[in-house]
Amino acid sequence: MSYILLSVWSVEIDLTVGRPGDQSIHRVFVDPGGSHCIATVVGPGGAETFYTHAKWNKPRILSKLKGLVVNAVAWNKQQITEGS
Repeated sequence: MSYILLSVWSVEIDLTVGRPGDQSIHRVFVDPGGSHCIATVVGPGGAETFYTHAKWNKPRILSKLKGLVVNAVAWNKQQITEGS
């Protein structure tokens, strides 16, 4: 099993999808306030997109985006807060 570690907020985030084979981080998006992170991992089995907040220990898989490669994210700067 391969491990994919993403270092954000001086913390390593494990983005291991659990599938065998080569996997790589396709894109990483961090909001302007630095509290939210979205990352897409691609491999032979398709794409998985993860979301994590600066206060969380583990990322969550965004199941509605399963198999889709995320190439762009828009953040609403007026609505971004540390807690949102």
